[in-house]
Amino acid sequence: MVSKSTPVLCVLDIESGNISVLEGVPESVSPGQAFWAPGDTGVVFVGWQHEPFRLGVRFCTNRRSALYYVDLTGGNCELLSCDSMAVSSPRLSPDQCRIVYLQYPSLVPHHQCSQLCLYDWYTKVTSVVVDVVARQLGENFSGIYCSLLPLGCWSADSQRVVFDSAQAGWQMRHVALGEPQGLAEQPEALWALDSMDG
Repeated sequence: MVSKSTPVLCVLDIESGNISVLEGVPESVSPGQAFWAPGDTGVVFVGWQHEPFRLGVRFCTNRRSALYYVDLTGGNCELLSCDSMAVSSPRLSPDQCRIVYLQYPSLVPHHQCSQLCLYDWYTKVTSVVVDVVARQLGENFSGIYCSLLPLGCWSADSQRVVFDSAQAGWQMRHVALGEPQGLAEQPEALWALDSMDG
């Protein structure tokens, strides 16, 4: 690929107007989808691997990637998820205790069924809230088929996550509990939920 470049994460000090490049991001990844970590101690981001190839994320959503945390003080970078999969749209809960994100196999056909994963910031434990559905049975839930979680997908009490997924010509609004206990479905005619309050 010609004229390719690697993105960087920058921090803007709104009082001084200074912009600095965040140190500690691995050179082997392109960072994106970043947000402040709990307590503003660092930044959580998705890092897309440069190998085996660097194709655009817009059309190659299955590019190998992982969730990372880089500390602001020491510049140390920590891997938060499996680095052999593809992840996207990490969302921090309002209570700043948990992060949900989508995870799916990398280097397979695009837009496969995703897992909804939950990372506990304080216990460092990752659990699968909604797993991949290998085969839909009747009218049962067919799995998660969406490219991104809404920015405001968490409920205000940090107990539920709302997302949309195409199913049999309908958009399904799903409410996944904060713990991996299941979900409820509410069919709505072809619409997507952008955010949720309360």
